[in-house]
Amino acid sequence: MMKTLSLALIALSFGACAATNATHSKAASASAFTATDPFTSMGAEFVGRSITPADAKNHIGQRQTVCGVVMSASYAARSSGTPTFLYLDEPYPRRIFTALIWSEDREKFGTPEISLKEKRVCISGLIEKYQGVPQIVLRKTSQLVEELD
Repeated sequence: MMKTLSLALIALSFGACAATNATHSKAASASAFTATDPFTSMGAEFVGRSITPADAKNHIGQRQTVCGVVMSASYAARSSGTPTFLYLDEPYPRRIFTALIWSEDREKFGTPEISLKEKRVCISGLIEKYQGVPQIVLRKTSQLVEELD
């Protein structure tokens, strides 16, 4: 798990300011930064400016970075696909945004339902809608960065 969010947030702020106009175009929001972007060189997959979990519903079908606090989390070991759920800014069942990790990728993330609870994180990827709630499926650790105090 990457624990370099402080440095990453500085780089994100710098990159977001430098790319203000580019992040508002459809082409820029649909693709990740180029190889010269600080996040790419760090292995992270951040896209443009970050948005809040509450705003994610307005970005379905787009690649975005969503930042918020993991208010509740669960590992559904007995459910099909044994998913891990991270709920940002609102706990389950009032969820407004979900980060989903399927069993085949869980090993890469350790036990995020324990280690990330009540931590501020940024999650990047394609925002999809499931049961009316926006979500990003995490396949690689570079899609998730924890903010350090």
